[in-house]
Amino acid sequence: MRLFMIFCVVFLLTGCDTRTSVERAQEDGILIVGNNTEPQSFDPHVATSVSDFKIINAVMEGLLRGDSRKDSVFHPAVAESWMHNPGADVWRFSLRKDAVWSDGTPLTAHDFVYAYHRLLHPEFGGRYADMLYPLKNAEAYNRNFRSLILCGPGSAFAAEYGLDAALLDRVDWKKLDGMDAPELKELAREPSLMEWPAGMPPDAAKRMAAIMLEDVRAGRPDLWDAAHVGARAVDDHTLELAMRSPMPQLPLLLLHCTWFPVPRHAVEAHGGMLSRAGAWTRPGAAVGNGPFVMAEHRFNDYVEVRRNPRYRNAAAVRLNGVRFLPTVNGFTETRMFFNGKMHVTNNVPPEMTAYARERGGADFCQDDYYVTIFYRLNTGHGPLKDARVRKALSMAVDREALVRDVVCGGGQSCFGFTPDGAGYSTPHGVEFNPEKARALLAEAGFPGGEGFPRLELMTTSREVQKTMAEAIQGMWKKYLGIHVEIRSCEWTAYKFAQNSMQYDLSSSSWSGDYLDPSSFLDLWSAASGNNNTGWSHPEYERLLAESRATGDQTKRMALLARAEALMLSESPVIPLYWARRSYLKRPEVQGWHPLLLDNHLFEDISLRASQAAGKGERP
Repeated sequence: MRLFMIFCVVFLLTGCDTRTSVERAQEDGILIVGNNTEPQSFDPHVATSVSDFKIINAVMEGLLRGDSRKDSVFHPAVAESWMHNPGADVWRFSLRKDAVWSDGTPLTAHDFVYAYHRLLHPEFGGRYADMLYPLKNAEAYNRNFRSLILCGPGSAFAAEYGLDAALLDRVDWKKLDGMDAPELKELAREPSLMEWPAGMPPDAAKRMAAIMLEDVRAGRPDLWDAAHVGARAVDDHTLELAMRSPMPQLPLLLLHCTWFPVPRHAVEAHGGMLSRAGAWTRPGAAVGNGPFVMAEHRFNDYVEVRRNPRYRNAAAVRLNGVRFLPTVNGFTETRMFFNGKMHVTNNVPPEMTAYARERGGADFCQDDYYVTIFYRLNTGHGPLKDARVRKALSMAVDREALVRDVVCGGGQSCFGFTPDGAGYSTPHGVEFNPEKARALLAEAGFPGGEGFPRLELMTTSREVQKTMAEAIQGMWKKYLGIHVEIRSCEWTAYKFAQNSMQYDLSSSSWSGDYLDPSSFLDLWSAASGNNNTGWSHPEYERLLAESRATGDQTKRMALLARAEALMLSESPVIPLYWARRSYLKRPEVQGWHPLLLDNHLFEDISLRASQAAGKGERP
């Protein structure tokens, strides 16, 4: 009887609570935000989606932090000061001596070096490893160019034989790396079995083969020390980064979580450097250094982070926590906002823009966004191997109609891949030209679409992507006479298919990781873990390399524009439009300002009291 009475009291108390989710959270100092999808990982070296990065940025912090109002501004974080040499290719950071992880363990320069070693390790498989390629020798180490590391310029072997870089640059390193033990043993005996550049001493060639044979017999061990990657802990509180070329824009790159430290002690306690299980990032075992710590994760419900009392600037953090809701469906998310279930939405779908604008009033926001919506093409599949076919598909898309009728003004039709801005002028390489598109398709052997094989366009389950795919499907039918099937996938299956290139065409988007065109153009290099098109081009690689080698910003931007023009002419992707970010935000949310990169700093955000009771519940 007593238990029954207690139950009744609890039921009555619960039933009398008419507050909305937002009002209850607000009393607890918790900000509720929409976050698109169920997170894949909280590990900064495994995560690849924007929604994951938002959570990671709340619980982790790098050398520098961004600004709540301007994307191009940065401030001290773990590093309290920094300097670089005149060429901006060697940077030194002085770390805070009182910096600690959330479990109280001191945070040192060694944690940064360990993090970079982990992400770049050839066996780890970090898809964002190329973000660290600006570090000297990072690319060679990550791509496991073993003979180049052991015998190339700067190696002990090169010094021993007095071989200069010009000679060594002509060695066929790829061929050496591909040899097995018997082949290397034979080559060490008879170096003439391989073609060497003119001027290579025979005894040096023999020694090179012997070194590679020793490497194979040793089981091809980790070459981190031999690679001399440009990340060095001078002491516990001094980190030195040596870059492969002048890098005056390095501070902007350092704002991305791939440059953050990881807690070496926690990673080693949960599987070690090469473990991707990420137990050290999960509630109950999570260790971070950001303004918040991982507190709770309910699958397909929410992720909640709570204030970190050991954060370096904990006294300035005004939120007690942030709750991230995985809200893929924009219709559902918009209804949740108007029903008082969240403070800020992730996205208002185009079909609901007019409704949200009218009903939300000042709560409706539309910000400029450094993002491109596009289609990836698998350039190794069927007719997509032909650049003429790829170009025809691109030219048959009416982007003006797409933005007007499908996106409903949530962006602008694009004429290139990289959005204008950050000192960059995008080359005009995209156009709507059905007549030329038909001519290119006919030239490729499919006049009027005759004989064109079945292709499939893969999208996520988001309604706007399906609607957009149907519109473009109709354009291709109308202007080219071809039919393309549409396959809608849930997020996990979509990401797997795209990463493993099990698709023909894939609906995609890319938001800049930092405010610079290289964030968009490095994506299409052969080394990029996010390329996923199968496309590469030696001239494109050369132009990117030349852009990295110069410290002249005007020249660098011109080289990047030439690279983009080349890529657009080859059409491994179909740029569709440059998006604007439409969302809903309650007036209680303070310190949230428009940002091109949408990297909002939760430590700078606060919640003021609602002006009227029941504001979250709208009629």
